[in-house]
Amino acid sequence: MHKHFIKESNGKIPWHGRFYLYFGQDSMRNIGLEWVTFSRYFGFNFTIDHEGWNFGIRLLLFSLYLSFENFSFLNKISPKRVCCFDNKEFLVTDEREFSISVYDWMFSFIPWGHYHSWGSKDPWWVRGICFDIKDFLFGKMIYLSKDISERRKIVIPMPEGCYDGEMVVQENIWKRLRFPFWPFILKRYYCDIKIPQGVPFNGKGENSWDCGIDGLFSISFEIDSLDLKKAISKAIGRVVEHVTYSRLRHGTPSTEELDKWRNQVIDREILQETEQRTCSESQI
Repeated sequence: MHKHFIKESNGKIPWHGRFYLYFGQDSMRNIGLEWVTFSRYFGFNFTIDHEGWNFGIRLLLFSLYLSFENFSFLNKISPKRVCCFDNKEFLVTDEREFSISVYDWMFSFIPWGHYHSWGSKDPWWVRGICFDIKDFLFGKMIYLSKDISERRKIVIPMPEGCYDGEMVVQENIWKRLRFPFWPFILKRYYCDIKIPQGVPFNGKGENSWDCGIDGLFSISFEIDSLDLKKAISKAIGRVVEHVTYSRLRHGTPSTEELDKWRNQVIDREILQETEQRTCSESQI
């Protein structure tokens, strides 16, 4: 039997930490205890997963979690479900959860739900109940967005050349249905940028669709001033910063790839202009 302590917080006082008691030098059977201070939540939960049983209690300023992992007798009495693989059926732990919690003006009650999964066709006692206290008292949240400036052309300078884009300043408002005034109203201003031809950079390469060259075609960010000159400079700077960061992280396309990208865009623009001209002449 041996123990293991992990201190998650800085300073001398362990405001957040973990303590494990292992049964056997090479055994994975253990009892774990974790504590967190200033959690701002209230509730109780009990979960069963493939590793063991877990209990948690959150009392606003203090949270405590207790776990029992890799105990064979707990695995025997845990609920099971049939799993099929390679035309063979076998039993696995049916991971379940019971929880009662209050957080961010939300009340949640799950009598016997599926742990880490949710299905709309499950009965209510599996799906759980979630009640929004703010929606009940003040009405549901409404989102409104409108353009408060004209769309302006911008030029984005990059080492290989300039790219054309357009930007507009938008006003986004979130307010409650029954109390559409302060302090129940939230107003934010965003700068929305569109880049029709895109600014190229290499993809992440994590999937088949993001291998090779990719591009930034739009971006939106919050601004703290309605000064249009500052908004334009920030918009151009944000695009250059985003593309430069992506190129430094995933690589810059070669000169041939950049030229091919820009030529394809020019050819596409010429084709679109030709189609529009042909359509206009046919209407005449």
